[in-house]
Amino acid sequence: VVANAMKDDAARASAEYLAQFRTDIASLIDPTLIEDCTRPKPREIPRDDRTRYFAFTDPAGGGQDEFTLAIGHLDRDTVIIDAVRGLHGSPANIAKEYADFMKTYGIRNVTGDRYAGRWPRDQFLRHGIKYDVSDMDRSALYIEMLAALNSGCIELPPDPKLSRQLQSLERRTGRNGKDLIDHPPGGHDDLANAVAGLVAHIKTRTGGMRQIKMPI
Repeated sequence: VVANAMKDDAARASAEYLAQFRTDIASLIDPTLIEDCTRPKPREIPRDDRTRYFAFTDPAGGGQDEFTLAIGHLDRDTVIIDAVRGLHGSPANIAKEYADFMKTYGIRNVTGDRYAGRWPRDQFLRHGIKYDVSDMDRSALYIEMLAALNSGCIELPPDPKLSRQLQSLERRTGRNGKDLIDHPPGGHDDLANAVAGLVAHIKTRTGGMRQIKMPI
């Protein structure tokens, strides 16, 4: 078991089986950044008919993960996260609830994870929402969000669970030398992933947000 684990992820296996301190993991986001980018209230901002809104979802098929949705818009250079929700339960029922919620913001398209298969596309389409597959993987989405946070180009809602998930994100170096960003073992990042996806989606769709510097 140990030999196989070392082959798959030497750093993690060394920490788990050999009690060695991991040097390849770093916290992704300074908690001060999250606090500085979080509005005091309200938790959800209602629709403004003059505003164009966007949505990103992180579907879940049940179990411990939440089926999450983030809705937001671009205000000058800043992505405003108007609402973020996470639910457990029947994926079909949640898809309908989210479709109805998106329509209150005039949204008819949602972007989501490519790894969820066809079922979210089919479910949302049943309720009049087209599901577009994201071109970016989870790590790439988080890197986009981190750049926005560092530049003060994002406004987060006052959601304690979202804040905890953002603070717990870890950056580790993969075997190919590429940065991998994810929640710690046993943790969750469903709300954080929806927000990160929304930031990247709005940036891509609008060409907005001023040129932002990546953290060194």
